[in-house]
Amino acid sequence: MWSSGRGDGIAAAYRAGAEMRNAEFGNFAQLVKIRSHEEVVYGENSMYNKVGEHVTKNFRTGPEPDISSTAIEEWYRQMSNNMGPITLKIERPSGGGLSGMWDRPYGMKFWQLNNEAAEKVDIDMEVCPMLIGEQSPVKTDHNMMTTIPGLYAVGDVSYCGSAAPGAVPAPPGRNRGSGILNAVFAGIMCSESAAETAAKSELPPIDKKQLDALVERLYAPLYREKGVKAKDVVRYVQKAVGPMEQSVYLNKYRMEIALRYVNIAKDLVPKLQADDFHELLNCHEAEAAVLSAEMQFKAALMRKESRGWFLREDYPETDNKNWLKWIIVKKQGDEMTLTTEDVPYEKWAVKPTI
Repeated sequence: MWSSGRGDGIAAAYRAGAEMRNAEFGNFAQLVKIRSHEEVVYGENSMYNKVGEHVTKNFRTGPEPDISSTAIEEWYRQMSNNMGPITLKIERPSGGGLSGMWDRPYGMKFWQLNNEAAEKVDIDMEVCPMLIGEQSPVKTDHNMMTTIPGLYAVGDVSYCGSAAPGAVPAPPGRNRGSGILNAVFAGIMCSESAAETAAKSELPPIDKKQLDALVERLYAPLYREKGVKAKDVVRYVQKAVGPMEQSVYLNKYRMEIALRYVNIAKDLVPKLQADDFHELLNCHEAEAAVLSAEMQFKAALMRKESRGWFLREDYPETDNKNWLKWIIVKKQGDEMTLTTEDVPYEKWAVKPTI
């Protein structure tokens, strides 16, 4: 969601050999106005098709804490059946709402400018889903230590990987604002263990050969005189993850199309070329985006069921008999491997029906 989060931490942990968990649950999307791309949080409550039918009732019967993937499914079905556009009919209460509870002069000015810009292009309330993406798959234990002893992962990078939020993209994890709270909570959870580990650990000697190889890899795009730019790689990733029918409302055929785009991007990564340090950073971020997309689609293809936010058209039911499992992604040599690990529900106070 945040522009500063480009998957660098995920890629670093993966390359180091850390396991990933729940990578398939990183496909958060939000309804936005089609012209300004301004988010409409809770807009799914008020969705109408072109004949004025309130289609929200087709995918839910009562209040929910946040948007669900079934809202995206409904938008896709309506549009596929030529019942679009989907517009919102929202009744807004009078008054300033929550803004009257505190003084935020800088925040209010930002939203004023943002809303004024949107109003210039939004002639109606037509909406579409836009992928935001919230992949956070670095696997941790209760102390936030990864599967590499001494390596900890706190915050967005490991939210889903901690298995705390369940089968949903996290943040927000069906709870708006939980990203910041999770980072604080995870920091508290890891603090004692991290301090104890650091106190008893000795720094290993520096491997000069390995260091030289890493520096060469780091600056490789700068050394190339010609090649492809980061934006060329990112465009293919966007073609894979952008369409809702490939990243949220899933089936095998559409995900295989998406994965072909990812593989094209992957083949371009060794050709990335940068003219300056800004472009160099873009190159590494593009490579991380390719990796994140690859593990998401491969894990999604492996999970043959629907669960929580994860929604497969070809496997619409939750399958606790065969898929009460975590999918584990790990780097083995130069290959990405996917295995499963049984969810230890025997330890839970509330147990699922098998």
